[in-house]
Amino acid sequence: MSSSDSPISESKIEGIVEAFTDYQKFASENIAFDNPVEKKIRGMRIPQYFLLGIQEELGEINELTDTGFDRLKVITNSTEEREVPEEESIRQQKEFGDTYWYLANTFKYFNVDISHSLKVGDRLLAENDISVVDRDDYDTNLNQEYSWIKFLIASKGLHRTVESFFRNTPMIELNKSRLPRLLSSEDVRSRNLLVHRDDRITPKQNLAKYGGAFLLSSSELLKLSFNTTFERVLDQNVEKLTKRLESGTILKNVDGSGGGDDR
Repeated sequence: MSSSDSPISESKIEGIVEAFTDYQKFASENIAFDNPVEKKIRGMRIPQYFLLGIQEELGEINELTDTGFDRLKVITNSTEEREVPEEESIRQQKEFGDTYWYLANTFKYFNVDISHSLKVGDRLLAENDISVVDRDDYDTNLNQEYSWIKFLIASKGLHRTVESFFRNTPMIELNKSRLPRLLSSEDVRSRNLLVHRDDRITPKQNLAKYGGAFLLSSSELLKLSFNTTFERVLDQNVEKLTKRLESGTILKNVDGSGGGDDR
């Protein structure tokens, strides 16, 4: 694909690579393990925790909040309000930052090269260009105005990709104290078991593709719908985590107290 076919400029991609690489280093060095030796977070192994975190945050980016604010309308530019309340906008931007934290650590765990991810993600977005034929009176750049379409395509693809890392087919459970029993697909999926290493090739390829598309499309969306930048959202997430690390509130207690969360 030539540079002219790319929906995102090469300089923009290089900027995202640099910013996300620096951010990934911070994210991977500041993980609150339950036990550094066991390498578990909230009782979960590293890959499961990061993957499930991506799914959760993708949902929160588009959700209806506890205040009744519809975040999806902000993303699709269909909110009836002339201006999005600043408090709601800031909260939604933080969800993007939290998603980046999980994605950065997932990339590192599965050895996904950030530069390669953005290149294949860029190709995916180019395949979803929007065009207008024979509309001389329409001079709006639809690829910019409807950047949210590409963002939702990337988000849905990333969500499906995460799901493909987990086993969801019936299995036989062996136990010394009782007879073997058949686990249903639902039982298997509820245990968050990753597929065998040999079966992770395609999921890892899709993680690179849709992860890169998510980074690129969200960077455009943040600029157009939130009047901020990808880099600024990363910086805000670093600032939040730094404060929580210093105050010891990076993780909530079991009862929900503690004033912080996992990232």
